[in-house]
Amino acid sequence: MPLSADQVQSLKCADTEIEYEQNNPKQPGTKSQERYEQYKSARHVRDVKAKGATWADMTSDFDKGFLKIKQGAEMTTVRKRLAGTGSPEKMAEARAKGPFRYAQGADLQSMPAASFPNEAVTERVEMSHATIATLRAMMREEVHKGVEDTEKIVELKVSDALRPLREELAAQKESYQRLEQRVAELENKSKDAPHVLDDAGEVDKSIVVIGGFGEMGADDAEKFVNDAIADVDGFQEVFAINPDPKVVLARFTSPTHARKFLRTQKRRRNFKDAGLWASENRYRAERKRAKILSKTKKFFIELHEYDPKDVIINYATFRAHVRVSRKLHHVVSISEEGAPVWEESEYCAQDVKEAIQSFIEELDE
Repeated sequence: MPLSADQVQSLKCADTEIEYEQNNPKQPGTKSQERYEQYKSARHVRDVKAKGATWADMTSDFDKGFLKIKQGAEMTTVRKRLAGTGSPEKMAEARAKGPFRYAQGADLQSMPAASFPNEAVTERVEMSHATIATLRAMMREEVHKGVEDTEKIVELKVSDALRPLREELAAQKESYQRLEQRVAELENKSKDAPHVLDDAGEVDKSIVVIGGFGEMGADDAEKFVNDAIADVDGFQEVFAINPDPKVVLARFTSPTHARKFLRTQKRRRNFKDAGLWASENRYRAERKRAKILSKTKKFFIELHEYDPKDVIINYATFRAHVRVSRKLHHVVSISEEGAPVWEESEYCAQDVKEAIQSFIEELDE
C-alpha cells in the first residue's frame, strides 16, 4: 500500500524520531537481516540512513509495523477539588438536617444549648429465657431467609449478565459453521482454479485477475465484481479461491474477450470509484517482473516526487520510462529472470536502484 504524503515527508525528514522493533523479524541468513541488525538501534531517520538502511528498507519496515514514527502528546490530569469534612459547606448542610447532624470534627461547644436534652432517660427491660430463645430463633430464621433471597437475587443477576454472552457464543458458532462451509466451497473451486503453480504449466488467458478489495470478504467481493461487469461481452463467472481474497478471478468465454475487457476496464466508473484494478493472468515469473516494475514506479514517485502520470510502465514489454520536459526517457527493463537492467541515464537515481534491489531480496526470501 503506497505511503501517504505525510508519511513520506516524515520518513524523509532527518530529524524525525522513530523506533524499531528490537527482535529482528527478517529471515535469518539474509542480507536484509544483517542490515536490520545494523540499523534497528537508530532513533532518528538520519541514524537509519547512516547505518546502511535503504529507502526500501524503511518503507517496507513501516508497512509491516517494524518501524514506528514517534508522536509526542501532552497528558494532563484534571482533579476535582472537594470540600473536606468539617468545611463550612458541610457544616451548613449538617445544620439544615437537624441539631445532631454536624460533620465529624465540628466544635460541639458552638452547638445551641437546646440541642442537648437536659436529662438522660434510661429504661431497663428484663426478658425471660424463653423470650430470648424465641427472639434468637426469629433472628436465625430472618438471617436464613435473607441469605436465600440474596442467593436468588445473585443468581438472577448472573443469569442476566451471562445471557448476552451465551447469545454471542451461539452467533459465533453459527458464523464459524458458515465459514467452514464457505471454505469447503472455495477449496472445491480451487481444484479447478487456473492459477499458475509453476512456470511449466499453461496459463488460461481467458481468466482476468481483479484486486483491490481491502477488508472485503470472498462473498462480497464476488458479488461486487459480478454486478460491476455483468454487462461485459463474453463474461461468464467470477470466483475467489480463499475466504479473505486479495484477488478474485473473472472467467470470459475467450482470451479475446478477456483482453478486450482489460483494455476498457479503466473507463468503467464503478471500477474506478471502488479502487479496483484488473490484470492479465500471468506466469509466476511474469508476476514477479510485474511486481518489480510496479515498485519501480512507486519509488520514483516517493523518492523523486514525480507526478504519477510522468512515470510510465509497460507490463507487456516490462519497461519503465519517465517523462521530463514532455520527453520520455527509458530508465529500466526487467529481464525474464526478474533482474532490473538499468539504462546509463541521469534519471536512473542510485537511491531508486538500491530500493529496488532491497525489494527483490525480500521478494526472493
